[in-house]
Amino acid sequence: MSKKYSLELQGVSKSYKQGKEKLVILKNASLQIAEGEVVAFVGPSGSGKTTLLQIAGLLDGADSGKIIINGQDYAKAGDSARTKTRQKEIGFIYQFHHLLPEFSALENIIIPQMIGGAKKKEAAMRAHEVLKFLGLAQREKHRPSELSGGEQQRVAIARAIVNKPSILLADEPTGNLDPHTAAIVFGLLLETARSIGLSVLMVTHNMDLAKKVDRIVTLKDGELVEI
Repeated sequence: MSKKYSLELQGVSKSYKQGKEKLVILKNASLQIAEGEVVAFVGPSGSGKTTLLQIAGLLDGADSGKIIINGQDYAKAGDSARTKTRQKEIGFIYQFHHLLPEFSALENIIIPQMIGGAKKKEAAMRAHEVLKFLGLAQREKHRPSELSGGEQQRVAIARAIVNKPSILLADEPTGNLDPHTAAIVFGLLLETARSIGLSVLMVTHNMDLAKKVDRIVTLKDGELVEI
């Protein structure tokens, strides 16, 4: 039985003009991530990791190549199709939680669902379920400023998965946390991904954490290679 890939990048290239020079970031980069597979993406700052993550998340376009999400190529898709697919199929987590400060943890999880068309009552029920799953049921009425760094990132994880995406893109999700808290949040992220079958591409500088995932990739001369 062949694997089903949630995310496929085929021959993706991306460059920028820097004065009169052409700065090549990605050159024929290819990657496949199967359902439920967690892939760590490592490399030095400025090597193109965030650029590739933005292309995979349909936030930026590639010069050439294919960006295939659940079997459909979005490389040349219009803004409307890309936005709809981001809302439905892709969850994002960043180094900083980006929670709305004036809203509670629960409200921060309700809002993206309502943007996606869910009714408030259904959104609230789902938000409560996800926060409970992540061990935050007792903190759902707290605002971000009343939560610890680890709790803030767990709420960010909840927000990223609440719409039941098939792909999770994480850019240094534990970068702002102390080592002990980072290990806890990372373990929870792995457990969550594997329990619900999420495909994860995660940028990290922490090799100790990266070694716990299914595969590690890096960029070498603009191409993705496994290490």
